[in-house]
Amino acid sequence: MDDLSPRARSTRDAILKAALSCFAADGFGATTTRGIAARAGVTQPLIHHYFGSKEALFDAVLDHAAADYEIELQPQFALELDDLRFMTEG
Repeated sequence: MDDLSPRARSTRDAILKAALSCFAADGFGATTTRGIAARAGVTQPLIHHYFGSKEALFDAVLDHAAADYEIELQPQFALELDDLRFMTEG
C-alpha cells in the first residue's frame, strides 16, 4: 500500500479506524460495511475498493492493530534478556 496517494492513504486509514471501532463495539457478525462506511464518512464502495470484503477488512484491522502493538513493544525487545527491565516493563 506504499503506492497510495496521501488522500487515498487518509481514506484507507479512516476506514481502518472506523472498522476497528465497529468490530470492537458490535462484533464481526453484527458489523456491516454500510455502518463502517457511515462512521468513516466514506461510501460503501470505497470499502470494497480498498479491502475487497468485510472479511479482508477485518484481517487488515487485525494486522494494523498487531503492527501497532509490535511498535510499542520494540523498546522492550531491544533489552538484553538478563536485564530485569525486560520482565518488569513487559
